[in-house]
Amino acid sequence: MKILNNVFVSLITALFTMFFVYGGYTIYAEGDEPEVYSFKSYKVDETRPYDYYWVFDKYHQTMNDTFNDYLSKLNKYLEDADFYKKHKANLYPPANIDFDKDDLATILQKCGKENVSTYCVSMKGLDIYTQYIDVLKDMKSSLAVIDFSKFDASYLIARTTGKNEEIAMEIKKSKQTLEGAVGLYNEYRLAYPLHKKYEEIKKELIKYKKKLRDIRLEAMWLPAKFIDSTSDQCN
Repeated sequence: MKILNNVFVSLITALFTMFFVYGGYTIYAEGDEPEVYSFKSYKVDETRPYDYYWVFDKYHQTMNDTFNDYLSKLNKYLEDADFYKKHKANLYPPANIDFDKDDLATILQKCGKENVSTYCVSMKGLDIYTQYIDVLKDMKSSLAVIDFSKFDASYLIARTTGKNEEIAMEIKKSKQTLEGAVGLYNEYRLAYPLHKKYEEIKKELIKYKKKLRDIRLEAMWLPAKFIDSTSDQCN
């Protein structure tokens, strides 16, 4: 389990590296349109064009809701007694994914919304994260206030520097948080089915123990049936 967890975390790290080296949407093929999330609406809302705290909150809410949604689907699948046979296709990455050539949009399309494999969940998380980083980069390149006439240059520089430092810290923390979330999700996806199987085995062992007790009680009466017997031979 630990090895698999490290594999998926390494996968996320590699994709993050690709993102930072080549830039935002180069992981999408030309013409693909990524899903737009709520934290991007600051661009069209004039009341908060530089409210980075609002963007922080919206992003974490989006990511939290996404993982909760996947966990709900996973638990629903696992509630079936024969979950492995019924939902195997949604518990593992789709077989038609080309891990070397498919861009992120193609991978998400092939995963669909019902696949709860760690790979597909991590790709969805990466999609949200990459768009978030693009938003933060855009905010980082702008000044901290809108009406420049009300503030002098030193104030603007101080506010902008503070904003950029907080955004830089958020970029680092959000990456670590996503890596941790993917790792925890993967461990849960592996551990919960084992837990269910353990509970089934436990119930069967209790039944076995009761049957064994009944046999032992029956065996206790056998010597009494041979009292006063004059032969040591069984007919």
